[in-house]
Amino acid sequence: MITVGKNIKTEFTEKKSVFIGQTFWVTSEKEAEAAIASVKKEYPDATHVCHAYILRTGSLQRFSDDGEPSGTAGMPILHVISSKKLCDTLITVTRYFGGILLGAGGLVRAYSRSASDAADAAGIADIATFAEFTMEYGYDLHSQMERALLQSGAEITDREFTDKVRISAVIRSDLYERFCGEIKSVWHRNVDIKTGNVTERRLIRA
Repeated sequence: MITVGKNIKTEFTEKKSVFIGQTFWVTSEKEAEAAIASVKKEYPDATHVCHAYILRTGSLQRFSDDGEPSGTAGMPILHVISSKKLCDTLITVTRYFGGILLGAGGLVRAYSRSASDAADAAGIADIATFAEFTMEYGYDLHSQMERALLQSGAEITDREFTDKVRISAVIRSDLYERFCGEIKSVWHRNVDIKTGNVTERRLIRA
């Protein structure tokens, strides 16, 4: 599964009309609508703020022409998202009308270009699932545990030093079980591992 790599903004002018494309990583309809509202707040005097988004949840697809002729704005933006096989992606295109009519074909081309420019500039990211976990162990194991965490690809998010060492970390879900198995096979009951929440992150492709 892939999404946009960055939330980014692009702009171009076509026959004096300014088109501003913006990309967003969104994981719910609530997030998408909040992002759209933020764009409208950012450009309160814009002629149109059109958008489209695709979510994995319920295979949901939404789009809006926001006053442009039907099928000339939202649908072309949606087609860009779909053709690039992006999910959990919102693209908005804000237009400031320059006084020259573009016609239906011109609008489709302009909104398609704006959405495509923004998507290309944003790049691609893989959507990966990460497992949060904590580890508790004695001070005598600290250097070995830090090394094991580093070698596993885990990211340490917090450290607590009381009567024991308590480490909070995240690791890709597909690596978590193997990591736990290796720790338990070597250190047995000397290390207590507790599983936390599962979250998602974007891993931007180089």
